[in-house]
Amino acid sequence: MEERYWLWVNLGGVCAFGLFILISLCTAINGPAQGAIVIISEIIAVLSFIFAGVTLYYIKDRQRWFAISVLSFIGVWIVFGIGYEVGVNQETNHSWVWFYLYYVVFIASLVLLRYSYAKIQGLYKLAPVFFIFFNAMLTLYMVTIHIWFMLPFGD
Repeated sequence: MEERYWLWVNLGGVCAFGLFILISLCTAINGPAQGAIVIISEIIAVLSFIFAGVTLYYIKDRQRWFAISVLSFIGVWIVFGIGYEVGVNQETNHSWVWFYLYYVVFIASLVLLRYSYAKIQGLYKLAPVFFIFFNAMLTLYMVTIHIWFMLPFGD
């Protein structure tokens, strides 16, 4: 397959993942429907992660940084998805480990996305900027949840 097709597969996977995340937010009221959409978005995220990893093997020039940016973007969401599926909540023992793991992955992702912005050529250069924005939105949500879990509620 040509390089541009690998890049289109990566871009399409990320777009499909973003679409299903948006749909899962819209179906948040209906429990079973939202659960199904979340599972579908998690499957799309894992497939996009795998395709980005395979793309690193086939593309050898500077455009491979687009696949690296997809890997770093989806990696943050995979850590969030693992915590969601495991059921990390306020009563969970050692939930702080998951939060700190998330923060470490987010910082590594931020560094890789910033570096990939300088390396990518063409219109694909805009993708890391959007990835940083959406990861920052998720991180604001995570910081809010982390602060909420740390509040001293009496039992």
